Amino acid sequence: ACLEDVIISDPNGQAMNPTSACGTFTVTEEPVDPVVLSVGDSAAQAGEDGSFAINMDNNDSVGGFQFNISIDPALASIVAVNTTDRTEGFTVSTANGIVVGFSLTGNVVQSGTGAILDVVYSADTGGTADVCLNSIVLSDPFGNAMPSDSECGVLVITTGPVDGCTDNDACNYNP
Repeated sequence: ACLEDVIISDPNGQAMNPTSACGTFTVTEEPVDPVVLSVGDSAAQAGEDGSFAINMDNNDSVGGFQFNISIDPALASIVAVNTTDRTEGFTVSTANGIVVGFSLTGNVVQSGTGAILDVVYSADTGGTADVCLNSIVLSDPFGNAMPSDSECGVLVITTGPVDGCTDNDACNYNP
């Protein structure tokens, strides 16, 4: 008997890299590198719009993605989700906090690091909360599932003016 399309994971649930042929089965000790999605920190004044980036760090091309954006509805609501240079040519849809992105022409998110989406939100009331991605589904260019990790960002809505530079990657960051 031969094994095909075998999926193996380590004790933490990370995908491993098995290979098989009739009569042999090998699993490398190196886990498959997950695609890491992260939410950038953001600050805005109540009553105004703000934005935050959704970043991707991937070693392999990504053909499509789907996830839920978990944001406190008392603080902010999503207004729009826009593509970036890394997702040019992608169709992106969002409703009820669910974001789906794919390309009908075969475009992919090339390996690398950087923003894949810019999320515009309406800052409704003052407060601070984590913004996280849940129920992440990623696929390679052939539709196969890809392992993922995620990192939350912090959303700060002030009731007064925002002082300083709120871009934590800028050399003059001063929230």
